[in-house]
Amino acid sequence: MSLSIWSKAWTWIKSKWKWIVGFVVGLITLLSVMMRSRQQKKVLEAANKAHEKENKINEKAKDDLVTGLAKISEDKDKKIEEALIESDKKKKDLQKEKEGFVEESANSEDLGRKIADLIGADYVEADDE
Repeated sequence: MSLSIWSKAWTWIKSKWKWIVGFVVGLITLLSVMMRSRQQKKVLEAANKAHEKENKINEKAKDDLVTGLAKISEDKDKKIEEALIESDKKKKDLQKEKEGFVEESANSEDLGRKIADLIGADYVEADDE
């Protein structure tokens, strides 16, 4: 009885061999596609993680740049303010010195002589008649 079953199975395999080969090739193809898709999924996950890390780094760099630019702007504003204060102080000091010089010159009787000495000219006294 066993021989008869094997004999019938062998006859069926000989008649349907194209179908069997097609099924085996399809099964192998399906398995290889599934294995590739798993590998591709792993590669895609790794790429997504790398992209996420890169985005975090870029975000941190952008935040650092904004912070740095704000600090530079504040430092610049502070230096400009200090320069303006110093300029105003020098301007006031110069104005006081000028007023002092004008006052001293108005009270000085030998201003002409001092100016002549300063510029290296000869002083000539005026004849007041």
